[in-house]
Amino acid sequence: MTPLPGDVYLTTPADFGSWKIIVDKTRQVKICVYHSLDQLARVDPSGTTTGPVLALVAATPDPLTGTVRYAYYPHGSSSTLTCVYHRQADRLDDTTLLTGVLANGAEVLVAGALAQAALWPGTPDKPNP
Repeated sequence: MTPLPGDVYLTTPADFGSWKIIVDKTRQVKICVYHSLDQLARVDPSGTTTGPVLALVAATPDPLTGTVRYAYYPHGSSSTLTCVYHRQADRLDDTTLLTGVLANGAEVLVAGALAQAALWPGTPDKPNP
């Protein structure tokens, strides 16, 4: 990917799960993805720092597509970044045919889902029993 000087956000692909690594090969540096918007606001409250990309900061979802997006920090100069990411797994539902190891152990998935659901406290007017 090549962010241009006017680009502020990187919108990730629909199957994006998490970053594995992002590097700027021309400068031979790894790009950090572990900062928050709160940390960015403390370091650069006005958002006016420019230069080559040093970090991708998790931002609000894209308003049009709802996909995850990251803010380039700093922005204002073009860089060529090489990104590798983990794909998000397909969503399971009642009609999903499980294959492989999951085909023989589907009850483990059900038990795990029920255990997580049991931890939810519920709402004030309708508590979880």
